[in-house]
Amino acid sequence: MEIKAALLVFTASISEPRHAVALPIPGKPNRISSHRSLATMAEGPTMIFGQKMLFAKAALKTITVILVSIVTGPFRGQKGASTLWRHVLYRALRVHRDPSTTVGQIPLASTVDQYEAYMKRKSMDPDVVEFSNGAKVCWFGSWADETVVLWLHGGAYVSAATPGHMTLVGSLIEKAASNKAKLSCCFLQYDLAPGAAYPTQLLQAVTALQYLTQEAQIPLSRIVLVGDSAGGNLALGLMSHLSHPHTSLPIINSQDNFKGLLLISPWVSFDQSAACMVENADKDYLGKARLKLASDKFMAGGEVDYYNTPLGAGADWWRGIRAQDVCILAGEDELFRDDIQSFVARLSVHNGSKTATLIARGEAHDAPVLDANLGIFSGQQKKAMDQWVLAHAV
Repeated sequence: MEIKAALLVFTASISEPRHAVALPIPGKPNRISSHRSLATMAEGPTMIFGQKMLFAKAALKTITVILVSIVTGPFRGQKGASTLWRHVLYRALRVHRDPSTTVGQIPLASTVDQYEAYMKRKSMDPDVVEFSNGAKVCWFGSWADETVVLWLHGGAYVSAATPGHMTLVGSLIEKAASNKAKLSCCFLQYDLAPGAAYPTQLLQAVTALQYLTQEAQIPLSRIVLVGDSAGGNLALGLMSHLSHPHTSLPIINSQDNFKGLLLISPWVSFDQSAACMVENADKDYLGKARLKLASDKFMAGGEVDYYNTPLGAGADWWRGIRAQDVCILAGEDELFRDDIQSFVARLSVHNGSKTATLIARGEAHDAPVLDANLGIFSGQQKKAMDQWVLAHAV
């Protein structure tokens, strides 16, 4: 039954996509614009015949892997994923996302598209704010709520947020409301590589934070910064900029600290020499080839520094990190595990008393988001995430 459910979800994910296109948004000169009505859905770029053939070939390859994995999965021993259905799904996802196929290169819905689709399902009006540098933020809940989550999404800097991201945020807002707490979320859409390379995304994150602190008049002490995967990388870049201003980015004029910093499977290094990159190769749905391609697109030949590679910075760089509390979640079975543990050790030298960490047994990369896309909400990291965020929503 579990395998059947996973296959149904995966089959939907490889169907020929429809691309949602937002209507133009009128804006104030050189600043921001906002709209509060649903965008029109339109048919996206049509795949040419050659692309369709390659897509079909990739889909056939993926289905073959699924069938073989179902047969061989029971004999995977300790090398495979924690359960049979996850073993099958993760192997399929690795093929589905492999850079040698075109599946991961076909235009899909943007972050704003995913947000608007979620709001439509919930019969709520969307609230999107656009900035002159191309960044956009999507609001969940009221701007006036006591605690505001600024969420920076994952996707290796080459993919938009997923429906699972929207579901996670929506569930947090609903749980906070049921606890009589005031919580809202400002969800950033940043430009993706290869169309936009580093430090574009960091500039857009700075813009979103300036908007919250200056335009919306929300102090850092009311903001919880959340980043998953590449979003965790971006969140740490933003934290570095607060403490050590990047010379090419606007300075954030605030003496406050974030109310909290939550990192879910943060991408802290582009290096792939950690032992778990081999140990967990068959346990995670991430693939080294795709990560290498994505990091190359993101960096575009640029210089590696502490703002894009947090693990490269020493313990003193992180002294006095600008957050009242820090929580870092990761999966024991993910490719990033060793790098994340090394980063936690470095961060904890001067911030150990305010840093909480969970390495969840049997869970893979960015488990709360992946599971939310599958309709699963019982994972260890998901429970820890809810508990930590809701504790700050008072």
